[in-house]
Amino acid sequence: MKTLYSRILALCLCFCLLPVFAFADTNDGTPVTHSELELSLRLYADGFPEDGRMHYRAWESYLNRLSLRGSMDTQSFPSPLDRVYFNGGLYLDDRLSLPFEYDGYYNFRYVRSPALGGASVHFQMYNFFQFMLKPYYYMNIPTQYLALLLYPEATVEMWRQYAGPIAAATAGTGSRTIAYEPLQALAQQLNAIVLEDDYSKAYYYITCLLTDLGMDWTASDKLAAWDLWLEGMDPEKQGLSIAVSAQGESWTLGQTTLYRRTVLEDETLHTLYLPDQEGYELWVELKKTASEATVQLTILQEGETLLGLSAGVDGLPAENALSAQGSAWAALEGSLLPAEAAPLNLRYRYSRTAAQKPYDLSLAVDALNSETGKPCLGFEYRAAVQELPHTALVERAYDDQEDFFHLNESFLEEYRERFTLTLVLAAAPFVLELPAGVISDAIAYMEQTGILAFLGIE
Repeated sequence: MKTLYSRILALCLCFCLLPVFAFADTNDGTPVTHSELELSLRLYADGFPEDGRMHYRAWESYLNRLSLRGSMDTQSFPSPLDRVYFNGGLYLDDRLSLPFEYDGYYNFRYVRSPALGGASVHFQMYNFFQFMLKPYYYMNIPTQYLALLLYPEATVEMWRQYAGPIAAATAGTGSRTIAYEPLQALAQQLNAIVLEDDYSKAYYYITCLLTDLGMDWTASDKLAAWDLWLEGMDPEKQGLSIAVSAQGESWTLGQTTLYRRTVLEDETLHTLYLPDQEGYELWVELKKTASEATVQLTILQEGETLLGLSAGVDGLPAENALSAQGSAWAALEGSLLPAEAAPLNLRYRYSRTAAQKPYDLSLAVDALNSETGKPCLGFEYRAAVQELPHTALVERAYDDQEDFFHLNESFLEEYRERFTLTLVLAAAPFVLELPAGVISDAIAYMEQTGILAFLGIE
């Protein structure tokens, strides 16, 4: 029951914020992508087993009435210096029942709404992961995974922090050798990502990703010791040998081939292998064809599979294709998992009316229930998309500069005094329409997770 409740809660939260990072532009930061959008959540009662654990019909009738509509401007998304502005709200049937503005400036976020009495609330994203870890630590609600999903800029930044220095240190063409000394400098640069004063960004990202598996401290320690790893892998200080041929390339350090790219007639295969002196091994295999991509990630220790991830997507469209449909999947296994994890299976449909902006775009994604094999949860996104000049995004004034993620007793009391009445009035249209089954399930979930006790309701 806990897993099902968590999935529905997570999808509801994602539903509210998904347009922030869906179909945004990833250009050089000058043009603005403008979208007139509608996002609808779907729950299919027939897709769940008849187990009596939840009132699926009640959830279906209610959630299918909700939609998020409005206009969105994005610039250079997702990146640490992106801009996102949304003006619209949450609809109940065809009624705008919760209007709000969302404005994202780099690491700053502002939300303004009549539900806040017209005031704005400020969110500093440097503290987002710490804040989202608290429900996991205190109530075992997996909000840390939602944090990773709702803040994709952090994933992009982490990738750039590691990929950028590695690409610079190994730059060149043809077969070549990277001397040991530049590799030492690279190792120290990679160590600094975790060890320097700004380490908390990387540390909390790793914690959100791996704390539920008990691997967060181990991963952080290893990511702060690249120099020791290099010394153990290449004791004779021969450097990194990169061999390039028509069939691909391979990278060899000491006696170990770390990376290999193999180009076949209709497939490209990438293999990464990172062992260490403590018996850990990381294997990553990525296969890509014209219409399908698969990845296999395995973490071993002394031959035991600690974690194995298999994922893939098919039906990928050709370049400039106007439509596509297919499936995506992911499965986890390994001794680190606290319990057997059900595989994730998705189906998607995508279309747009033109290859270049402006165009109308549509995407529908459905998750299949692992027991019934039928669609059970999903969303549908529609948008009219066009490109605007950079002047479309303007600076706006906001009244509250206190970081919500620093929430403490004094802030909480202040927010209660300022916003309780307006929040209750804003929630009333949604609460009054709640079916009895949804209310019953929500109360049971909050009681089970300790949310009611946290709110002082016994």
